[in-house]
Amino acid sequence: DGTIGIVEPMPEGCRRRAARAGEFVWSDVPLTHDQRQAVVAYDGTTVGLPYDWPSIVGFVLRRAGLKLRMPVGGDTAGGRKLICSELPVRAYRVAGVDMFPGRPAGTVSPGDLRQWLDDRRRAGPRRHG
Repeated sequence: DGTIGIVEPMPEGCRRRAARAGEFVWSDVPLTHDQRQAVVAYDGTTVGLPYDWPSIVGFVLRRAGLKLRMPVGGDTAGGRKLICSELPVRAYRVAGVDMFPGRPAGTVSPGDLRQWLDDRRRAGPRRHG
C-alpha cells in the first residue's frame, strides 16, 4: 500500500507506527539496498522491547557531573532494552556501518547521535563499503 512504517523506542516501549507525509528520510549515510534491508529487518525485531530507563538515568547523572562507580544503563541489558539513540546505532552496525566504533550502542546519547549527524553533514557525502 506504500505506507512507510517507523520503528521508534518510546517511554512506553519500542513501537512501529505509520510515518506522516514528509516525515521519513533514510539518512545522510549512503546505504546499499541490502544494507537498508538489514536495517529494516533489525528494527522489526525490536518492536515490543521496553525503554531503557537505567540508561536515561545514567545520562542525566553524568550530565550533572556525577562520577559513577558502576555503570548505569548502557548495554547492561544486552540489547533487551533500548533508548532512541541506541536503535539506529545497533541497526546500522547490523548493516555494516559502525557510527561509534568500539563504543557500546547503549552509551550513545541522543546528543552524541546528533553531533555525529551534524559532523557528517559538514564533512559532505562519503561512501561506505
